[in-house]
Amino acid sequence: MTCIVGLTDNNKVYIGGDSASASGNRITISAVPKVFDVGDFLIGYTSSWRMGQILQHHLQIDAAVLPKVGDSLWEFMVRVFVEEVRSLFKTFGYAKLKDNEETGGTFLVGYCSHLYCIDSDYQVAEALNGMDACGSGEEYALGALHATRDTRLNPFQRIDAALEAAAEFCPTVRPPFRTKVLG
Repeated sequence: MTCIVGLTDNNKVYIGGDSASASGNRITISAVPKVFDVGDFLIGYTSSWRMGQILQHHLQIDAAVLPKVGDSLWEFMVRVFVEEVRSLFKTFGYAKLKDNEETGGTFLVGYCSHLYCIDSDYQVAEALNGMDACGSGEEYALGALHATRDTRLNPFQRIDAALEAAAEFCPTVRPPFRTKVLG
């Protein structure tokens, strides 16, 4: 359906996404961005427009449960953030249960200068190199991010290059590209 690209640079998180909506042989260019802010979080999603709508319009993390200085951000993402997402997906009919396995969708999350990938089985991943991508064009985008890591391109230019590479080689990735920064 798409390509979402993220990277960290100088304690900031950048996430960019394309505008394609693919279903079978049909491609629609959406006016709705796949990258948005929700409170202290920057989110870019693939998988489903419905999933993105749930995240954008229903996700609310209570400030009282946000990690304090010295708390583990990793533990917060695993124990609090993902469990809130799972609950929302169940409440709004998006979570799927097959063979006793619950699944959701895939999206990138920027939080406190960290970039996380939440996979369809609700695992939380954080790449050591500060770069990640998801969606149908992710391999092309990751190659472009790797190839531009030692260049003078700024993070916005690197994400654009990654999304352009994905659009060049993947039929379900299309401009316009939209990128946001957190931090």
